[in-house]
Amino acid sequence: MSTKQRRKVEALRDRYDQAQELLRAEKFTAAHQKLADFHDELADLSKVEAVGLRPLEPEISVLVISHNHNPNVRCALEAIAKQVSQVNAEVVLVDTGNARLFSSAKQTLDSFTAVVPPFPPGAGLGRNLAASMAHGRLLVFLDDDGIMEPGCLQALQVCIQETGCVAARGRVIPLTSPERGAAHYDLGKHRCRTLINTEGIAIWRKDVFSGAGGFDPLLYGHEGIELCARAWRFHGPGAFCYEPKAVLRHDYSSDPAAAVEKKMRHERNRRYILEVRPETYKIHSATQSAYGNLRSAALSQETLISPPEAEGTVSVLTTARNAAQWVEEFTRCWKTQTRTDFELIVVDDGSEDETAEKLKGLWHGDERLRLIRRQRMGRGASLNVAVQHARNDVCLIADMDDISIPSRIGMTLADFREYPDLTCLSYLAFTESNHFLAGRPHTSLITDLDVRALFGMPVSFPTFAFRKSKLTAPFNEKIMGGIDCDWIMRNIASNKGLGGKFVHRPIVYYRQHSGQITSNHAQAQYEARHRIVQFSFSRLLGDLGEEDRRFIDMLIERRSIPPNARRDMAIWIGRLIQENKRLNVFNPHAFALALSDAFEQVVRHTDQQAAQPSKPVNQTTHPSKLVDEAESLMAQRRYKEARRKLRAALRKRPDDPEIERLLLSARPWPASLLMRSATLRNLLPRQRKARRSQGAK
Repeated sequence: MSTKQRRKVEALRDRYDQAQELLRAEKFTAAHQKLADFHDELADLSKVEAVGLRPLEPEISVLVISHNHNPNVRCALEAIAKQVSQVNAEVVLVDTGNARLFSSAKQTLDSFTAVVPPFPPGAGLGRNLAASMAHGRLLVFLDDDGIMEPGCLQALQVCIQETGCVAARGRVIPLTSPERGAAHYDLGKHRCRTLINTEGIAIWRKDVFSGAGGFDPLLYGHEGIELCARAWRFHGPGAFCYEPKAVLRHDYSSDPAAAVEKKMRHERNRRYILEVRPETYKIHSATQSAYGNLRSAALSQETLISPPEAEGTVSVLTTARNAAQWVEEFTRCWKTQTRTDFELIVVDDGSEDETAEKLKGLWHGDERLRLIRRQRMGRGASLNVAVQHARNDVCLIADMDDISIPSRIGMTLADFREYPDLTCLSYLAFTESNHFLAGRPHTSLITDLDVRALFGMPVSFPTFAFRKSKLTAPFNEKIMGGIDCDWIMRNIASNKGLGGKFVHRPIVYYRQHSGQITSNHAQAQYEARHRIVQFSFSRLLGDLGEEDRRFIDMLIERRSIPPNARRDMAIWIGRLIQENKRLNVFNPHAFALALSDAFEQVVRHTDQQAAQPSKPVNQTTHPSKLVDEAESLMAQRRYKEARRKLRAALRKRPDDPEIERLLLSARPWPASLLMRSATLRNLLPRQRKARRSQGAK
């Protein structure tokens, strides 16, 4: 090694050590910033040697990072050797402290790539280094002390092919004894949605792994779910799953002392992630709780079936004003679409920032972008301009602050091909806390958009697609809020129905922020929704009477029914169902199902309200009192009871996202509970002060 290279290594090692010191001091943001783009420099200074003849075009790269002389390493390599030829795989081994690694590999593997970094990095950095040396389209990460069961690699490969997922994890079973497992290791015998929370038996699409930046170099534990959180917005809730046929025999730890040390390290990792990427645990919690009710469980399983895609061309319509902060991610989502034949029409509505300049730079030389710059006209006028310039009949709505998954165009074209008479299509949107975002009715059994209009805005406009030749009514250029809902209502009136379908599959990440039209014109949005509800019922009833309006408000707003009105409302709904059968305004089955379901929800809500006893004021427990009780229980080592007290404190402040993040992933461990109770105690005075300030205003 030359003197220049030695100095580079020393500088790199110093930087790594400084980041580790900052991490130990829990200066998380500073530690995170210290290692930006670190693995690229590490790769340049690493030694790489090819042993044997690797496959010329491997489908899979099996990556193993070994940091000690664990006797199971040789057994792990033997298991790999039996499976690599079955799936056209290469093997990349990274020595981060195991001097026997390569000698064992030479005795078990026909070929492999040997990588020696200039100094021993952590697990995340080691895996990133291995990935940078890989030639396969798919990356399989394996723990060096775990042993694959036969067929493991093939099961992971098939899972990616069948589901369309970008990453999947396998099933982990203790190697030596049952008590050396962990709660998240074995998720059962069936595929399900989950973030990648076992990094040592996981498969990733290389383009997604690299595009998201690889593992966080400071994490050893929880690096999988943190990486999923970075890729999640671009690929959606169905992008990560569990494959039970891919089995790894692996112990959580070698002994009780190592288990305690590992848990403490994981707790620090939680605090680190909460600071540098706080949305991670919200996504993780929503993913885990998706199987808590029938609707989300069914939709979760539906996302694990790869949908068909079709060829064709579409026009993507976007309006923007002062949206420079969203341009890069917006561009990324459209440049990674699986169907590349489209035109992107962006109408810049008088932006005063660098929206247009950023778009020009990122799409330089790409003729698919058609940028139209005009003085400020408003969203309605801008949408009209976009529609007028569309060259294709099928048009997709795409807001600049939202992110469409890569298969959106292909899926939309496939659905239009399957249902050629459709005028329009809408899909589910998703957020960190709601992976299947839709208005009422929530049931996936009701897909008819005309029936859905009885409950308000029938479509998710950020996911909307329509035939330009069918929806010809222009957008209203005079109103500020409810523009989309108003346009849908007028097209229903023009066409005597929308003739559309709601597909219950999440395809667009809906970013929530203070600058949205929905946020700034909430009252106008509500009034537009109210108008479309009244209009939809009038299609069947004609001019609405006082009783009609009263029952519609109860039904749609889910208000309690007075005891003397329940029978009358049931009779009213029955008459509506019979009248619709006679006039055939709405799909009879969907109409009856929607109204019956809504009535049952109102009755259930009314009964629950009546059954709830009123709570005397003097029995209300303040959150700070609950924290006191929790800490007292911790002093008695009654950790599970303490956890319940802290969660009760959270329920007293359900509107505070910071407290929610603290307790989403709580475990009944002393270090975890102490950290959360202390932080919660510090937050409570700030909340009281903020409420006093709001009251003064």
